[in-house]
Amino acid sequence: MKKILSGNRAAAEAVRLSKVEVVAAYPITPQSEIVETIFGFIADGSLKADFIRVEGEHTALAALIGAAMAGSRTFTATSSQGLLYMDEMVHWAAGQRVPIVMVLVNRAIGPPWSIWSDHQDAVSMALTGWNIMFASNQQDVLDTVIQAYEISEDSSIHIPCMVCVDGFNLSHKSTRVEVPEQAKVDEFLTNRPNVYLDVDNPATFNSVILPERSFMEYKFKVSEAVQRSKAKIAEVAKRFKEHFGRFHGDLINTYRCEDAEAVFVSAGMLSDQAELAVDKMREDGKNIGSVKIRAYRPFPTEEFRELANSGIDKFLVFDKNINFGMEGGAMFTDLKAALYNFDGSSRPSVQGVIAGIGGRNVSIEQQYTTMDRFLEGKTVEKWIGLHR
Repeated sequence: MKKILSGNRAAAEAVRLSKVEVVAAYPITPQSEIVETIFGFIADGSLKADFIRVEGEHTALAALIGAAMAGSRTFTATSSQGLLYMDEMVHWAAGQRVPIVMVLVNRAIGPPWSIWSDHQDAVSMALTGWNIMFASNQQDVLDTVIQAYEISEDSSIHIPCMVCVDGFNLSHKSTRVEVPEQAKVDEFLTNRPNVYLDVDNPATFNSVILPERSFMEYKFKVSEAVQRSKAKIAEVAKRFKEHFGRFHGDLINTYRCEDAEAVFVSAGMLSDQAELAVDKMREDGKNIGSVKIRAYRPFPTEEFRELANSGIDKFLVFDKNINFGMEGGAMFTDLKAALYNFDGSSRPSVQGVIAGIGGRNVSIEQQYTTMDRFLEGKTVEKWIGLHR
């Protein structure tokens, strides 16, 4: 069935189709429409779920940790300052290994106060132990949320996942979206959350652990589960394509990279726009491609090394975030680390720019011009669109 949906409503449809059982959230712009729509589904009976009304984001995630430990499929959504307010519980959810799915509608972090979008909130969560995925269009939002449950609830993974959606330009703008039949989604989702809380077998969780006991080993298991997610993300994306006929990439998605000498690297809606810049540059005889980072955590290190080994020797990263104290953004830093020490015949050139901070527009012309300077070996402006 085809529907005209915003990114927020596409996320809500995915929650309904996934038959989520417990939802807890607190409203915050530009996320609020997601949980408002879900509440409507619960009210009209199209989703049989409990909606927990909470006084803030910290409590929302705390409630879902308990629900997930009892074996319920859970969901929440937030943005920006709301994510920061729940930060303690974000770490707790990953450490407890509960497969909560959260849609993070990306919004700039103050000060100064802003309701517009960049990716600072998402990259600030890189060290929490969550899987972090970016959607680039409304269809991608719906499909990735469904896939997130199949990835996270796998018993060998059992790691929470946040699906990132650019605020307003993706969350509030609408387009035609293919909404799958409920029966097909039921067939696709084969896993269920593990049950930790059993009244017949009481247990204590996360009591104080001394340094020489098992704290380090506990964190090692979380790290290993995140690494195992790489193969699971790819497997689920492949199976989703076979089941529904749609593919948005696995850990990355490549566009016209087969004979490319240089590629744009970006995440979210900027990735779809980069493909338009690639088409324009191809028309002008320049062998350019685009790489969408779909999984920011776990980071697609091996996939980028394969691209470098295939002959691509220039990577230009457009970051909608700032890695304070380092040159460029967080994805640029991670990509440099991935490509610094690998068994390629030569180390590729990696350049990074910061763009779109606080919702500032990034045009195709700016992408084109920046890549053109990179190709010619000229100095690349590090902050795109900065008023000087």
